[in-house]
Amino acid sequence: MGGAFVGGFYSDSKQEGLFGTDNDTNNVIENITTDTTTTGAIIDCDGYQRALLILGTGTVTDGDYDFQLFTGDNSAMSDEAAVSATDINDTITDYAADTDDDKDQRVELILRERYLRIKVVSTNTSSGAYVFGVILLLKPKHGSKT
Repeated sequence: MGGAFVGGFYSDSKQEGLFGTDNDTNNVIENITTDTTTTGAIIDCDGYQRALLILGTGTVTDGDYDFQLFTGDNSAMSDEAAVSATDINDTITDYAADTDDDKDQRVELILRERYLRIKVVSTNTSSGAYVFGVILLLKPKHGSKT
């Protein structure tokens, strides 16, 4: 299996929030209150073959929320492209109802490019919703040295 169990994750995995970095609790949850595209942080996936993404909502007052994943090899994501459906193990669910409070989904992604980020496109929004995203990078390209 390789790696030591540290803080709930094996040491050869890496966890980050999709809306920021540096293990800041503000990087996981985003409060969206307008019709806009909320662009998440650029996550460096170098050294990993797969990613597990946990996406979802907290309180949804109104609006429609379309989660989109993008990858690229340029660190500024100038070459970004939407993730191919063949690289994801499941369809990413959109949230579009007041009854979508406290929902989550897990999708596994094959990493073919170095960088990853999420965008959430919100429409029909007046009060908004809380959305969240966490990524766990899996399957290091080289085995653990421990």
